[in-house]
Amino acid sequence: MRYYALLAVMHAANVDGVGDLRRYRRRGAWHRRERASNATAQDASRRGVILWAHGRSATDTFCEAMRQAAHLTYCRNIKEGFNHLHAEGKRLTRNRLKKCVRRGQLPAPARKPRRLRIGPHQLDGVESAADNSQVDHPGRLSHIKPGHLYSQGLATPEALFRAAREVGFGVVVAEYRQNALARMVSSFEMRTRTPADAKAVFCKKDGELVKKFEWERTIWERGVAAAKAEEFTIIEFTFLELISSVCTCVERATSVLADCAGARCECRDQVKENVHMRTSHRDRTLAERTSPTAANCIRAALRVDPQYAWMLDLSRHEPPEGVSNANASWLVGSS
Repeated sequence: MRYYALLAVMHAANVDGVGDLRRYRRRGAWHRRERASNATAQDASRRGVILWAHGRSATDTFCEAMRQAAHLTYCRNIKEGFNHLHAEGKRLTRNRLKKCVRRGQLPAPARKPRRLRIGPHQLDGVESAADNSQVDHPGRLSHIKPGHLYSQGLATPEALFRAAREVGFGVVVAEYRQNALARMVSSFEMRTRTPADAKAVFCKKDGELVKKFEWERTIWERGVAAAKAEEFTIIEFTFLELISSVCTCVERATSVLADCAGARCECRDQVKENVHMRTSHRDRTLAERTSPTAANCIRAALRVDPQYAWMLDLSRHEPPEGVSNANASWLVGSS
């Protein structure tokens, strides 16, 4: 009855543009969404953080310490919310990034709106959710790997960071593990494998293993360049810096977040061993961690090039002085 009474009053007043209360309500809802979207973009430095890193790079340790220190939550409540291989993960798309940020940033649900005040020239009596509530949701954190790029969604680093910026992410933490072979072997160990599996993974055509490592480096560097082009705040460190001091890296990341001054975002250096740590057999040889045949294939592929030969020592985190493992220039700009 109240709805129809309002319609009658509005038509009787002959107010321009308010002949349909339903149209007004739709317009009001659109403006509330727009205001919330603008608030999200303005608060991006507090509310949207992406870790851009390959796997097997101490990312679990970093993310958990960062999450606790900065009071963040994960997209889809999982560190790799856009890893479709996880049961809770989904394919990486712009809409899913947007939902993640909005669920972490939109104001809390509003109280019951006040009654409409209908005048001869305006309708301004509905109190919006944005005016009526406080931002009390935690910010979002997501570990996005280059391998999460999706041909039918966000297929390139450039598309990813353009979309992430548009929907409200504001900070990118970029970390790279330079010993790509150690990272690959560590990933291989995550599941029970056979010698045949090892041969299939590591015994590739001539030059293929090196090209794989070069591509991984290139795609990561393209992501960092894309984030810079989109004017993200970027915190960059190496795998060695991370494992040397988790809290130093976390404090560098939280220092750029709003509301993280003082002890509010204090890192607690209490790293717990996770299942991924237990699957890495760092005390074993390359042949023991893969297979004798696979180890021979790896050595044949890498030992001829100083840029990659140093990786055969799986305990090394960075190349020797004077040796660079920068990616091949011909890969830059590839899609």
